Amino acid sequence: VEALKEFPMDLAVFTGEEVHVPYPLYIHAVNFGGKASVNQYYEDDPNRCEEEVAQIMEEIGEVEGLDREHLAWRIWVARQIHRIGGMSILVHPHWINRDTYHMPDAETEYLIAHGVYDCLEVVGGHCVHSNNMQTSFYYEQRARGWDIPVVGSSDSHGTEPANYFKYNSTLVFSQGKTLEELTGPSRTITVWRWRVLPENLTGC
Repeated sequence: VEALKEFPMDLAVFTGEEVHVPYPLYIHAVNFGGKASVNQYYEDDPNRCEEEVAQIMEEIGEVEGLDREHLAWRIWVARQIHRIGGMSILVHPHWINRDTYHMPDAETEYLIAHGVYDCLEVVGGHCVHSNNMQTSFYYEQRARGWDIPVVGSSDSHGTEPANYFKYNSTLVFSQGKTLEELTGPSRTITVWRWRVLPENLTGC
């Protein structure tokens, strides 16, 4: 970002990271535009982070059918992203990991209903089955009257090699392209997602 700061171009470049915190397996979320790293905050003092999560557990109390500690970690991640000025994105809830979905639908529904995250990743990664499930889940929530901005991503984890970098994208129609205009309270954006699959990539 710093290297491109003075380079004359129309492309806006922002900081970002996929946040991973280990409970009990890695929780995933995206920190878009944050001024610092949530991963680094955790690594610097995991004990402090666990104490903060314990406070959230007390705050939310028992939630029927959900793992309270797991839910508290997801809330903690979103709050940390907001603390450093980032947009929190709830990512790939139907990613298949070890033959199970990454998170239960009831947990995703709770996070959406309580406005914990700013955006939901509907199309991500390169698995047709999980993307179909996420798209179906999103429209089911819309039918219930819930509304949350959506995004798509490549989930390429980098551009060298760029195996999946070019296959999922999000077009953002906005009044401007500063971080505040994209993520602030006065934002007015419309997103359009599309997906292009390479010929040698099959669904899973």
